[in-house]
Amino acid sequence: MEDAATRKIRLKNTVERGQAVDGYLAKFGHAWYEKEMQNVLNGIRTAPAEELTELQAYLRAVDQLYKDMHKAVDEGKRAAERLHKEVTDNA
Repeated sequence: MEDAATRKIRLKNTVERGQAVDGYLAKFGHAWYEKEMQNVLNGIRTAPAEELTELQAYLRAVDQLYKDMHKAVDEGKRAAERLHKEVTDNA
């Protein structure tokens, strides 16, 4: 069982990670994602058949990274809400 101090540290770390990722998304995220997707689509049009599997794997990796980044931001926001509630309930 997790004690209150450990839970607060875990929540704080989740909040910080979410904020850091949100900063990266704000600075690079959408433009980077669109650029990479366009590069892959252009590559699919011009690549020989033997490279299509690699391009498909890269496309999945880019898409998964983007989704994971958004998930980290969402988790950070939820953690911030829980941490705020815990702090104000115990104040």
